Amino acid sequence: MVPERRSTPQTRRSLADARPGDLLEVTHVLFGGLRRCYEGAGLRAGVRARCRARTPDAVHLELEDGRTAKVGKVHARFVEVRFLPAAEPAVCAPLLDPALRDAPQLHATPA
Repeated sequence: MVPERRSTPQTRRSLADARPGDLLEVTHVLFGGLRRCYEGAGLRAGVRARCRARTPDAVHLELEDGRTAKVGKVHARFVEVRFLPAAEPAVCAPLLDPALRDAPQLHATPA
């Protein structure tokens, strides 16, 4: 059972805390190697995304430009995010656009 998240939408948390449907903004990726890997996949500070799913081994995101990214659970702990209120239309609109949901997937996996 996942514990209840007791924080405001503005609190910085780890991507590993994201639940399906959460809207978030990446605030920082720890460690240079991970940062470079994820920047190449479009996941960098300032990018907004929606958590599509959590699996035992990864967090699946839909980025604001329509791409999807899969971040391994081990590495998701090192991606700091700020959870956003669900009512921010500027964030919701591109993430829910059906035309963007079929965009190619990116898988960021550090070497």
